[in-house]
Amino acid sequence: MDGSSQRTCQSNGRWSGKAPSCSPLPCPALMPPDNGYLQLPCPAVYQSQCTVRCFDGYELASTNDTISTVTCDLTSNNQTMWSNTEECKGNVW
Repeated sequence: MDGSSQRTCQSNGRWSGKAPSCSPLPCPALMPPDNGYLQLPCPAVYQSQCTVRCFDGYELASTNDTISTVTCDLTSNNQTMWSNTEECKGNVW
């Protein structure tokens, strides 16, 4: 949250402090996997999703697919992190 968390209506009819506003938490930088890339746009904020793709001839280590979606989530101690990060494995040609 940006701005004042508490405000008071003053005698002149104006509010004290700065109007509050909320913005999403930033996520750590997401690096593309070796032998792959991030499909843009890829916003790095809480609850955003990014598409990870493997280059031709490579596949995701966990699924034998070439495309995956990762999500910016919160950990149990309110830190942001990317879930389901993927690696592109060996040449499958």
